[in-house]
Amino acid sequence: MELEALDDVEVRDTETLDNNEEEFKTPTIGMYFETIEEARNYYERYGQENGFWIRTRGSDKGRNRLNEVTRVRFVCTKEGNYATKKQQEGVQPLNVDAVDEEEKVISKKRERNCSTVKCGCKAYLRIIHDKWNCKWKVTGFDENHNHPLVTPSKRMKMKSNRNMPKAIKNLTETFHRENIDVSKVPSIFGGEYIGFDNRDCYNHLRNVRHRDLDCGDAQSVLDYFKDKQAQNPQFFYAIQCDESGRAVNFFWVDSRSRMAYHYFGDVVTFDTTYRTNKYDMPFAPFTGVNHHMQSIQYGCALLQDETKTTFEWLFKTWLDAMGGRPPTSIITDQDLGMKGAIAKVFPNTRHRLCLWHIKKKFVEKLSQVYYKKSKFKKDMKECIRRTYKKEDFEKRWMLLMKENELESNQWLQGLFDIRESWVPLYNRGTFFAGMNTTGRSEGINSFFDGFVTHTSNLKEFVVKYEKALSRIVKRENDEDFESEHKFRIVNDHEFLLKHAGKIYTRKQKKPTPYLRMY
Repeated sequence: MELEALDDVEVRDTETLDNNEEEFKTPTIGMYFETIEEARNYYERYGQENGFWIRTRGSDKGRNRLNEVTRVRFVCTKEGNYATKKQQEGVQPLNVDAVDEEEKVISKKRERNCSTVKCGCKAYLRIIHDKWNCKWKVTGFDENHNHPLVTPSKRMKMKSNRNMPKAIKNLTETFHRENIDVSKVPSIFGGEYIGFDNRDCYNHLRNVRHRDLDCGDAQSVLDYFKDKQAQNPQFFYAIQCDESGRAVNFFWVDSRSRMAYHYFGDVVTFDTTYRTNKYDMPFAPFTGVNHHMQSIQYGCALLQDETKTTFEWLFKTWLDAMGGRPPTSIITDQDLGMKGAIAKVFPNTRHRLCLWHIKKKFVEKLSQVYYKKSKFKKDMKECIRRTYKKEDFEKRWMLLMKENELESNQWLQGLFDIRESWVPLYNRGTFFAGMNTTGRSEGINSFFDGFVTHTSNLKEFVVKYEKALSRIVKRENDEDFESEHKFRIVNDHEFLLKHAGKIYTRKQKKPTPYLRMY
């Protein structure tokens, strides 16, 4: 066992001895141990019994050909005194009088935020390798501490007493995968005095996340995609790399979503405002509606940026995954890069801008006239929603501009120039499945909030996305069951309603949480 780099390392995660063993004895000079690990466990158990925890202070190597460790020193965790980094390097402490006011504030802030457990405790246990009998002998021991020891009622809070069995770690990971609050794990096993708490559960998940990162986050995602494709050849994925060979854009879609697009892919909404992941990458889902007016997925992507080049790669890749059949219509927000990519990849698709995003900008750009219960707001709503001829809309718009002295407003002029992209009147000849906003995509985003967080790495995000998809599929299956086994009550003479009830599916009555934004 290599101990040369064990200086100031805290002892953690060691297995405690069985409480049913015979009475524990205080270490004494002259005691022998078979290994360093046995000596450390013995001294740690002694600390657990007496209310302190230990760490390995250092080790020495003897003068032999094998360069083996011959001396190890274990100390109380409160041994030594705190020293700043500059003091450790032999630099004189900062002369506060000689620096500017900003440096004084920074220096005081560091002092105020600093805390330590070290208080110069002298308690220790030293062992030396006895080459004659090949054992480790105790040659130094001091049991006197200069600080209060931990009382028996609080000893479960000591680091040496904290322990998460493997079964508990597995349960914590399972809770995390199934989107169950991991803080419930300790309460299941008794809450307090069980050797671990909520923080240990979160720390374990952090360690698992770091382990995945050590293996390469992008590589782990690629391996996951390959496994999914091996299980089902209809699973589709694509990863774009930059000039240095680093993965920058990810796209994937499962077989069920590809099948759903075959039936319901006439209308697609696309939105990139969601960024809940560790790398702040835009999440770009392709969303539609099924036969119950529920939101469904046609694949998704994690992107490096929102440039025209990136969108062109994504749309071409998505079109390949969908068998080369573009949608009849697509709804997005007002993004120039996205608009150019759609015009190039989907030249025959009707591109409609999200009406909700445009109306939101009215408040920001025209706050002097567009406010609650203002006449301009009421007239503008009438112009957009309740005009049925193109000539009437244009005439009414110009009148509104003149009445409110907005003829020179460049933003409104720009909106008028692209009126065919967002005014409902100009889109009545195209099928949009009752949608005129990207609310479906944004609702899906809020739905995913229950599955991922800002700390989710790529692998976690992809796995949690699959969990969210399974929840969406379950809701669709529930509505299918209702449609198959429940019938609308109609009068005998209502033949048209009777016929419709046999051939049409139910519309979801109560919107699910991820549809409320629509």
